[in-house]
Amino acid sequence: ARPTPEAELTALRKGTDPGASGTKSSLWGARGERRTAQVALGVPSGGTIFDEKKLLEFAKLGCYLEYDLFGTEFIVYQMNPDIDMPSDNERILRVRMLIDEGYEDRIVVAHDIHTKNRLKKYGGHGYSHILENIVPKMLVRGISQNKIDKLLLENPKQWLTFK
Repeated sequence: ARPTPEAELTALRKGTDPGASGTKSSLWGARGERRTAQVALGVPSGGTIFDEKKLLEFAKLGCYLEYDLFGTEFIVYQMNPDIDMPSDNERILRVRMLIDEGYEDRIVVAHDIHTKNRLKKYGGHGYSHILENIVPKMLVRGISQNKIDKLLLENPKQWLTFK
């Protein structure tokens, strides 16, 4: 089933501002063909689509769903203070739901090490956070090692392969 125009616009909005404008041009080619196979869209800001129905509608776009910000534990989302920032545990549960719904081939995960305070040397989680903390928690939450390998190895390899 083709996603609604609202889902396509949601996919291209900046941040999580429901009033932000979007464009479909990057999802469609000049002849009207779908170009989503190599597009990765952040499930806005590490998982700030909280409604399961809206998240599944977003997933129907066929793009890679990027869950980033693992290791970022804030009370509110800095770009929009009205949104509560999801925890790593909440992100893992959303990833599991998407896997259970059949989207395991379209999910990639990441953290944002963009400032020195995120490095272990300065008290942050560091580059190893996903492997040391998130992967074991995913296993506890019922995500198999095979599926984790898909999220961490196979999907990024497929996404970043130029054809």
